Amino acid sequence: MEFEVLGPLRVRAGGQPAALTAMMPRTLLGILLTRANTSVPADVLVDALWAGQRDPRAAKRLQLHVHRLRRALGDPARIRFEHGGYALRLHPGELDAHRFETMIAEGTSNGDPARAVQLLRAALGLWRGDPFGGVADVALVRAEIDRLTERQLGGLEELYCAELGCGRTGAIVPELSALAARYPLRERLQGLLMNALSRAGRRAEALEVYHRTRAALVDDLGLEPGPELQRLVHAILIGDPTLEEFHTVFPAGNRAGPSTHRAAPGFPPGSSGPVVVKSTQTASPDGNGIARNQPFPGTILRREDDLPSTGYQDFLTHAERFRPLGPVSSAGPISSISPISSADAAGLPRPARRQQRPTH
Repeated sequence: MEFEVLGPLRVRAGGQPAALTAMMPRTLLGILLTRANTSVPADVLVDALWAGQRDPRAAKRLQLHVHRLRRALGDPARIRFEHGGYALRLHPGELDAHRFETMIAEGTSNGDPARAVQLLRAALGLWRGDPFGGVADVALVRAEIDRLTERQLGGLEELYCAELGCGRTGAIVPELSALAARYPLRERLQGLLMNALSRAGRRAEALEVYHRTRAALVDDLGLEPGPELQRLVHAILIGDPTLEEFHTVFPAGNRAGPSTHRAAPGFPPGSSGPVVVKSTQTASPDGNGIARNQPFPGTILRREDDLPSTGYQDFLTHAERFRPLGPVSSAGPISSISPISSADAAGLPRPARRQQRPTH
């Protein structure tokens, strides 16, 4: 038997689809699949299916829907009553979500980029649409939808990391561009797009992605881009020759904790990384609102003692070519240099679907 939740909910027995047309049995099955091989207490099921409504007949109505679901599956032993609840028994490999997560783990841990691409694309190919389609909007299912959606996005990011490792920069730009536009606050995704564009010879577009991402983070969350994204834009600005290795700099998951990845290209061992230049003295700006030969506030620089004098001056020359995101009222000489903030914006999955609750 096969259970598919990575799209509209489907069950196949012997290659034939099971008859699951009524909303209540579909929703009951969806809940049981989120806790496969685990007993879900009857009162939890009642609360999920009837939204906490007090109904003295709820227990008997639940038994009726379980009976109908058993009949639709054609295998009554699949759903067992134990420990005061109901458990759906699955065998290994029967649920597509389990296969997806297994393949994602294998692809992520594979050291061969080409093999990783094969595994990750096969895993992502299991998706047919929004997960748990045709199931009512209940909290237990909604939480699993959010979790799976986040896993899908993480898998896509790992895929594009592996694609960059294979040198397929130009081929993935259209896919990355569409996904990055859909999730403008997901910094790892924006960094992958910047990397791909830069390595495809489209540095100006890569830098535009950075400025657009920074604007979104500042406007929506009040946060500056995280250190990984700032190091990446610095490497692009100075034309770092090791940029092709930079796709590995973004660790998966939450980057707010201690970092264990190697030093970013372009920074010497032990360097504290980029800094933000703050300007407090007023100077006469040029027509773009930037004082000539002065970096505008927020420009990313390495510490001056990390750079040879010529490299530092060259970088200031690069920096002055960029327009600020808004008017600069004080773009005078550099008055202070401070480390960048480690604040980072987490990726935001799509909001959960809102569907009609099952009728009584």
